[in-house]
Amino acid sequence: MTLTEMRQSDVPCLRPADVAEVLGCHPYAISLRAKNGTLPFPFFRSGNRTKIPRTAFLAWMDGKYPQDGTEANEKATDL
Repeated sequence: MTLTEMRQSDVPCLRPADVAEVLGCHPYAISLRAKNGTLPFPFFRSGNRTKIPRTAFLAWMDGKYPQDGTEANEKATDL
């Protein structure tokens, strides 16, 4: 999924594979950083799956969250 497709989509959450494609990394890197709590954008875990709220990820891409993710993950826990 490209960033343009992501912006046009209406899915509520993205998979690590979707985000990895946009960021140019391996999906496992996204999942591992989520497991360690070091992703710089909002996410939550549902069982053993990582979910990334689409609108929050796009906001992070647009620079609306701090790059270190501290405030972003506090907001993601409210989902």
